[in-house]
Amino acid sequence: MGRSTQIRGGRDDHAGTGRPRPRPAARTGGLVHPGHRGRKPAAGRRTPRAPQPPPGPPPGPAHEPGTAARGRPTPRPWLILSVALLFLLCCYGGAAAAVYVWGGDALSFIRSRTEHAVGLGEPVRDGDLEFRVDRLRCGIGRVGDPVVNQTATGQFCVVELDVRNVGSRPVTLRDDRQQAYGRRNQQYPPDPGASILANLDQPVFLTDIEPGETVSGAIVYDIPATDRIVRLRLHGSASSKGALVRV
Repeated sequence: MGRSTQIRGGRDDHAGTGRPRPRPAARTGGLVHPGHRGRKPAAGRRTPRAPQPPPGPPPGPAHEPGTAARGRPTPRPWLILSVALLFLLCCYGGAAAAVYVWGGDALSFIRSRTEHAVGLGEPVRDGDLEFRVDRLRCGIGRVGDPVVNQTATGQFCVVELDVRNVGSRPVTLRDDRQQAYGRRNQQYPPDPGASILANLDQPVFLTDIEPGETVSGAIVYDIPATDRIVRLRLHGSASSKGALVRV
């Protein structure tokens, strides 16, 4: 034949050069890097994937400042503060105007709407004296007896009450400290002459009430015939706040 192929040690020498014949590379569908010829990927190893975003709703458009997530405007602190200040100005402005126009009677009316008050037959204390108004009679034209009496200018309103000294020293009860108010907040002072005639059988005013002692009497007011008494402010002393009684 002329040429022969020698087989040594089970290797196929390449064209008599003594070197083994190179094996063809495995087909992988592309070029094979020279350093990876014949290598196979390790079993069980996966190719790493790119990180995925966490599950959740798709991101929405960015919200503008001053708007809520659902499109409603968020409350602005300066707007709330302005409304509150306007409300306070209206309230205090109205009260100041009422005091300026009607004087101290308006202030007394405003105070009477918020403070504690009692009704007929309920005891209330001011200082060392405890008052209980039992009855109010209006529309009376004359007080006194057939010999000594007094006629009303409008109408007499007679307040019958009990007064008890709950302090530790004698107290003088004065009728001129007890104030009455009409339906339009008019203040009416007691009529001293009519009050004396209404208490001829038992002097009550300008006398000392001993500790623990109770006296009963009447305070008389001369008011217009078209009005009526709606509340009283009774005082145990000249400097006391006074107790409020609605009648």
